[in-house]
Amino acid sequence: MKGKALLFKTINVQQTETRSDFQPVADDLTLTQAADILSGQIVVAENR
Repeated sequence: MKGKALLFKTINVQQTETRSDFQPVADDLTLTQAADILSGQIVVAENR
């Protein structure tokens, strides 16, 4: 017999994200202002 075989193995990656320090924002906050606020924050994701 001659031929080729291609095997795939599934890799499971579990990721947990913890969110805290929520702060209220103004009702009339614009998208640009929200982006400016978010760009100053650091997002930490924990791999397990």
